[in-house]
Amino acid sequence: MPVILDQVHGGPKPYAPFALPPSPAVARPGARHGALPATVILVLIVAVAAGLRLHQLGYLSLWTDEVFSRYYYRLGLRYLWTEGLAWESSPPLYYMAAGAWMQLFGDSDATLRSLSVAASLATLPLAYLIGRETLGQRAALLGTALLALAPDSVFYAQQARPYALLVAWLCLCLLGLVRIMGGRWRGSLALYVAGAVLALYTHTTSTFVIAACGLVGAVPMLRGPGTRPLLTWIGAHALLVLLALPALAGSILHVEEQRLAWIPPLARWQFLNIATEVVAGPWWPDDAAYRLLPLLLLGLLALALLRRPPPLRAAAVLVVVPLLFLGMVVAASLFQPILLGRVFGWTEVPFCLLLGHALLQPGWARRLLAPVLLLAFGLGLHAQFHTGPNAKEPWRDVVERIRPALDRGTTVVLGPETIAINIRQYAPEGGELHTLASDPPGRPDRIVSYIFPTPEMGRTELARRIAAGEETVMVLRSLDLDSLAPMLEGLPTPAWRLDWTFRGTVRVAVLGWNGRPDEPPGS
Repeated sequence: MPVILDQVHGGPKPYAPFALPPSPAVARPGARHGALPATVILVLIVAVAAGLRLHQLGYLSLWTDEVFSRYYYRLGLRYLWTEGLAWESSPPLYYMAAGAWMQLFGDSDATLRSLSVAASLATLPLAYLIGRETLGQRAALLGTALLALAPDSVFYAQQARPYALLVAWLCLCLLGLVRIMGGRWRGSLALYVAGAVLALYTHTTSTFVIAACGLVGAVPMLRGPGTRPLLTWIGAHALLVLLALPALAGSILHVEEQRLAWIPPLARWQFLNIATEVVAGPWWPDDAAYRLLPLLLLGLLALALLRRPPPLRAAAVLVVVPLLFLGMVVAASLFQPILLGRVFGWTEVPFCLLLGHALLQPGWARRLLAPVLLLAFGLGLHAQFHTGPNAKEPWRDVVERIRPALDRGTTVVLGPETIAINIRQYAPEGGELHTLASDPPGRPDRIVSYIFPTPEMGRTELARRIAAGEETVMVLRSLDLDSLAPMLEGLPTPAWRLDWTFRGTVRVAVLGWNGRPDEPPGS
C-alpha cells in the first residue's frame, strides 16, 4: 500500500483501500428527505440504553468484588499507586474514579454502580464514530443500537467493577487506530495513546488489545515506501510501555506471586462460556439447548461476513484485532490462566458493529440472522432482568437475616475466603467479627486487612466458645464450602444452617450454634 507524508494532516496518510469511499450502502440517512438526523437517532439510542442500564440497578446486592470497589479507595492515593499496585490485580484508575464518584453522588449500591452506567453510555457515541469511520453511517447507527441492547453490555454497565470503564477507554484507542489507518494522523495518535494508557491503568489485560492494535496498525506501514510512519508508530508504543510501566510491573508481580491462582486452567468449555456471554450475557441458562443459540448467531454472522465482507479497514479493526486478542489471551493462559468472560467485554463493540453491517446486506443471511439475533438478545435481556436475588452473593439479605444476632453482639466467624467488609457494608455496627484461621495457614489478604482489620480465631478457641454456650454464627462464601468438612472438624454439629442458592450453587451459607435467626432465607 503506498504511503505519503501529508502536510495538511501532519503525518503519514495511507491511501485506499483503508479510506472508506462514499457509496449508496454508506450514505447518510439524514440526507434522505424526511429522515431523522444521525445525531437525533444517536440521542434516542443513548436514552433507551440509559433506561435499560438504570432499570433494577440496585436490585441485587453488591457481591464481594463490588464491595471491595466500595472501600479500596479509602486507603489513599499513595497506597493505591505504590503498595497497592503489587497487591491488587486491577490498577488504580477505576478505584480513583469510584472514590471521586462516591464523594460527589453518595455511596449507595445503585450510586456506586452508576459510574459504570455512565461509562457504558459514553461508549455508545464512541462506538458510533468507530462504525462510521469503518462501515458507514447506517451500519454505525444500527450497530450502536444493538450495542445499547446487548445483554452483556447491560450486565457490565450494572457492575461496580472496572469493565465498563475499560470498554470506553479501549473505544478511544480503537477510534484513534481507525483514523490513523484512514490517513488522519493529527490528533488521532494522541487519542490512541491516551485511550491505551487509560485502559492499561484500568485493567492490565488491555495489554493484549493494545498489542493487537499495534500489529494491525503496523501492517500498512510496513508496505509503504517510507519509514517515518512506522517509526512514529513504534515510538508511540515505546512511549506507551514507558507510561504504563508501573501497571505492567505490577501485573508481572501478580503472576510471579501466584495471586491469580484462583483462575481455572485453560479448558475447552471456557470458549463456549465466552462465546455465550458475548452474545447473550452471563445469566444465559446453562441448558445445552440454550447454548446452541449463541453459537448459531455467531455462525450466521461469520457466514454473512464471508458472503459480504466489510471494507478492509473495518475487517482489520473489527475482526483481526479481536482475533489477535483471543490468540494472545489463549497463549498467555498456557502459562498463567486469564481466560475469563469479563476480559472479552470490549469485543461487544466490534461484534455489534459487524452485526449492523451484516443486517444491512441483502440476501438470505440477513433473513436468517435477524430472527436469531432478536431471540438471543431478547432471551438474554429477560435473563438479565428476571434473575433471582441470589444471582450474586446476596450480602444485603444475609445481613438482614442475621441482624438480630448481630444486634445481640453474637460472635461472627468468617470463612478464610470471606471478608469482613461484606458484612460491614450492610451492618456497620454489631457482632464480634473474626476470621477463621486456615489450616495450613494461608496468605492473608493484606489489602482487606488494611481496610477492615479482623482478628483470626482458631478452631480450638471457636470450639471453646461454642461449648461455653456463646451464640456463634459462621458465614461462608462458596469458595469456603469446598473445605467445609475439615473446617468443622473438632467443632460441635451446627444447630442450624441457611443457604442462599442460585441454579443449584450455594452462594453463601450461614451456620449457627446456641441460637437461631428469626426466619429462614429464600433461595
